[in-house]
Amino acid sequence: MKKQYFLMAMAATMFAACSQTEVIDEVVDNSTPKAIGFTTYTEGQTRAENSTGLYNWDLEDHHKTFNVWAYKNVSDTKVFNGDVVTHNGTDWGYANTRYWDKAATSYEFYAAAPNGFNWVLNTNGNNVQNDDYFTLEDYELVGDNFNTTDFTDAPTETFITLAKDKDLMIADKKKVETVNFYKDVQLQFIHILSRLNVTIKKEGIADQVNLVSLEVFNLNNTGDFQEVEIVDNTQGHIRWTTNKTTSINYRYVGNQEVETTAKYAIQALVLPQEVEFESVKLDGDGITLNSKPFIKIVYTITSGTNVETFAAYYNLANAFGSSAEKISFYEGWQNILNITIKPTAINFDATTAEWVFKYNKDLTIK
Repeated sequence: MKKQYFLMAMAATMFAACSQTEVIDEVVDNSTPKAIGFTTYTEGQTRAENSTGLYNWDLEDHHKTFNVWAYKNVSDTKVFNGDVVTHNGTDWGYANTRYWDKAATSYEFYAAAPNGFNWVLNTNGNNVQNDDYFTLEDYELVGDNFNTTDFTDAPTETFITLAKDKDLMIADKKKVETVNFYKDVQLQFIHILSRLNVTIKKEGIADQVNLVSLEVFNLNNTGDFQEVEIVDNTQGHIRWTTNKTTSINYRYVGNQEVETTAKYAIQALVLPQEVEFESVKLDGDGITLNSKPFIKIVYTITSGTNVETFAAYYNLANAFGSSAEKISFYEGWQNILNITIKPTAINFDATTAEWVFKYNKDLTIK
């Protein structure tokens, strides 16, 4: 009996990682001049300003460079002015060594990662050293996918291997007072982009399922970032002004077999933004370049010698559970869409019409 299948179910959840760290005390020697050094090790279990994540990961696993700016309170001249700090495999270092000024009572440090972008530290038009803020104009994502052709079992912690899209970060403002002079400056970075993960699995089917392609279309991919003083979990996209300048899409095209355990098919950086709901037909009829962000999935089901291809379209906000409202991708947060292919087989049952009487006459033979 030939079998055909239809119906796909989706489930979506959103989560952000939290973590822990420990405190390390240093012995300070003030007897000789000490160069200003940097570390990204975290003291204490403070949370990121824009999410619930803890500072637990080493920056060098995500970026090998950052830019640093710094003031000392006895001068209006910057001690660092966008200088590049580079990780050599062991430590962070920079050119043209700067030393702690014993006449100063405090320093203010600002940093952004990675180097190579037009980070601008704005001064608010005054000489106050602790109220500067970052801006970045015309940042563009091209749609790099960590899982372009292969599934992975677990989410990646770093996007350092992506060819073009970079995991933009800024550090919390750091004030260092006299008591901490001669120690390395500890910088705590936050992610200012958002993240989209998509997993795939099958359920309730023994036949072979292959994911041919999975694409996410029409997310805004160009934007300007302007740091503001406070960002909380209810406004985590407001520091970005975004627009769609190209038909960016995130693609998986591996044609791998789908298993009963969820695997990651898309892991990508996205600009923080609102994603609007729009009614979408499963067959994609009516989809245009101006449609609200949507996903397209193509998969095959193989049963014996029969191979059938299926394609379906879903509005992205609707896939995340919204039936009318916008959803928001926040900076510093990751969002996961879990797709389950759960088809219903076409089976048959049959009945047949009864025989009915047209003639029912008696014949008597004498």
